[in-house]
Amino acid sequence: MPLAMFSLELRELTKYTLAKTLPGVDANARYFRTDRMDWPEYMSEIFDRAGYAGPLAIFGMMSQSAEWGDTGLSPILGPTYGFLVDDVALGLLEGKGLDIIPERVIPLYNVVI
Repeated sequence: MPLAMFSLELRELTKYTLAKTLPGVDANARYFRTDRMDWPEYMSEIFDRAGYAGPLAIFGMMSQSAEWGDTGLSPILGPTYGFLVDDVALGLLEGKGLDIIPERVIPLYNVVI
């Protein structure tokens, strides 16, 4: 679990540094998500990222994906399905058009936007 804690902090620091170097992206405290978590939420996140939930984590991701308005199948079928169906197709149905594509496809910006 300490390695999962360290990697989460390193991930947040990397995203902040990347946002600071890219033009047009505001580097602010929103990248340090764990600083705003209380202990039960933080420990739940670390437990999940350390892999202790095992295959049951997939069902949790499916439930969370469905709550966010996606199809819920992207955790099983992979990132290509998630991009094509959940982002592009559902974005077109919701009237967002193809505006979702630049923030998902442009390298480096897709990490911080």
